[in-house]
Amino acid sequence: MNFIHWLSESNQTNDSLRTELAKSELKLESNQNYVDEVKAKQESLESRNTDLQSENQNLMNQVTKLSTQLDGANYSNDLLKERTSDFESKNNVSGGVKVQKNGGLKLCTSFPFSSAASICL
Repeated sequence: MNFIHWLSESNQTNDSLRTELAKSELKLESNQNYVDEVKAKQESLESRNTDLQSENQNLMNQVTKLSTQLDGANYSNDLLKERTSDFESKNNVSGGVKVQKNGGLKLCTSFPFSSAASICL
């Protein structure tokens, strides 16, 4: 009987080990699915990051270009104001630079001897 008891325990142990092995394989399969999902998300994020870095570089280039243009426009504006002031003081006239609706500049001058006389360029 001792052998039968041992054989019964051995069968129970085998069944228990098979059950644990099946559970472990399911867990491994589940973990592999999770790992695959995480890898796919990581690849997607890396791709998005690359796209955003490229877009950021393009925007930085545009900002640099616009900043340079603004500096040039400010310099031109300052130069125009200086020349207008010089012209007014040398010719005893008054006027100034007016901004038009379309964004352009208009140089206007009025003469002291006539309140109606003015010239705009």
